[in-house]
Amino acid sequence: MRKYSYRVRFAKLGRMRFLSHHDLMRLVERAVRRADLPVAMSEGFNPRPRIAFPLALPLGIESEDEVFEVDLSAWTPPDDLQVRLCAQFPTDVAIRSVDVLQPGTKEEVGEVHYRIEFRSLPPPTPDDLARLLASEHAWVERPNPEGAKRIDVRPYLKELVLDGGRLLVSIFVTSHGTTRPDEVLKALGLSVQEPGEAYVVRKLRTVIVPRQKQKPTRPGGGR
Repeated sequence: MRKYSYRVRFAKLGRMRFLSHHDLMRLVERAVRRADLPVAMSEGFNPRPRIAFPLALPLGIESEDEVFEVDLSAWTPPDDLQVRLCAQFPTDVAIRSVDVLQPGTKEEVGEVHYRIEFRSLPPPTPDDLARLLASEHAWVERPNPEGAKRIDVRPYLKELVLDGGRLLVSIFVTSHGTTRPDEVLKALGLSVQEPGEAYVVRKLRTVIVPRQKQKPTRPGGGR
């Protein structure tokens, strides 16, 4: 069966920042069904709608540029698809664009860009940024159910820029993994928990790049 693939970019703002990735997947699946789209199904004993999310957004973070991809079994004009999807989402989820993916397209997330606004948490200084970018390693602990795991943040940092009282953070997403805004703040020596009253985070952009067999953790080479 022929399928038609689409990339949908959307914003996830306001109260929807507290929606978990699992719940977001369910929300999108229900919206696709309610829009009466001819969604293609996976094969096997438990067929599922062919909907994919290239990257999960951490809980508590707003985003102006999230992505999911959906396969349909019949051609649907992208403008029509956008209108039909928009009608099925709550106001804090806004469909920004729908693009057709050509057959054989192999792409993935290469970078994510964030903006961190500081409230009660003092922002880092230019010297703090310079020290981190000049360092070879920047280890932080990432909590998980099995206990803390040490993560080297430095290979994933592309750029750090102070913009008034805000920090613009560009992060690589690699075959080895990636890092999160709160981990970048920890690497800068700031005592942080989850985004909230002390600081707020918004994702500004998700950069899609051609898929590579093995992407470097830094431009121009590996570790």
